[in-house]
Amino acid sequence: MELKKEVKGTFELWISVLKKPKETFKKEKKNASVKKAILEMVKAGFIIGLAICLFSMLVLFPDYYSKHEGCSSPKSISEKDCYSGLYGGLILSFGIIIVLPLLFAISLLAIQFIYWVSAKMLGGKGGYGEQAYLMSLHQAPFMPLLILLCILMVMLMGIGSRTISTIASILPIVALYYSFYLFVLALKTTHELSTGRAILAWLLPVIITTVLFVTFLLCGFLYAIMTFSPQ
Repeated sequence: MELKKEVKGTFELWISVLKKPKETFKKEKKNASVKKAILEMVKAGFIIGLAICLFSMLVLFPDYYSKHEGCSSPKSISEKDCYSGLYGGLILSFGIIIVLPLLFAISLLAIQFIYWVSAKMLGGKGGYGEQAYLMSLHQAPFMPLLILLCILMVMLMGIGSRTISTIASILPIVALYYSFYLFVLALKTTHELSTGRAILAWLLPVIITTVLFVTFLLCGFLYAIMTFSPQ
């Protein structure tokens, strides 16, 4: 019963973030902590990892097995290699359930630290735990949602209708724009910033990263010219 209650509460919270982000962010800011941020990302990673595992077991593995005619066909690869592929894929699928939650949590903490510093430079007042938690509340439900939309896009585009294909291709783009809105709103709520400063707090790391990347490419290009140019 406790697990059922926890799962129900999680999905209700995620739906609330997507439907009423302003009210939900303000309410949840009071309960924010790094621990809760990690937990939200672990939940999202587990759900996506479990979905990948089930898809592999129900679709990919049977397809692989049937193509090699039960790993016993003379035309197939060796029986040993066939079963090794099946077992290896099975282990990898279950491994994803463990790796994805850790990867999601670590990525959130690292990336949000950068944006937290950026927001502080622009006069932000919120704590790192508050920002990490509010960001996790929109990223955790959004990642599975985006995957579902991409799958739906592929299915609808397979129908062949130009109108349906166009609508299907727009869905993930609309979702990404809404995700950006939630990202800025979370920064704004956490640090009590204006909308312009919140957007700038998001944009600043992007600009710095772009400048560093372009500088690195130019330095590499100039080094190549100086090294390989004829004397």
